[in-house]
Amino acid sequence: MKGTFGAADIHLGEGVRLACHTYPNDPDSGPILTIDAAGMSFALSNRSRGAVELGDVDNARQLLEVVSRFTAEV
Repeated sequence: MKGTFGAADIHLGEGVRLACHTYPNDPDSGPILTIDAAGMSFALSNRSRGAVELGDVDNARQLLEVVSRFTAEV
């Protein structure tokens, strides 16, 4: 879909819960990062919810870089 854009803002405040769910007994399931805030839940996982692929590692590294910059600014 060309020309389509979406955005969502999550304002983190009191009562926010961040979690990383892993499944060591099921190597075919990748990790899930969750953010629960203000009555909503956001989940981030790899495309197939299966074994981690090279692109997933690149995305995780970019996420770490962005979160590290955010942390430094805070």
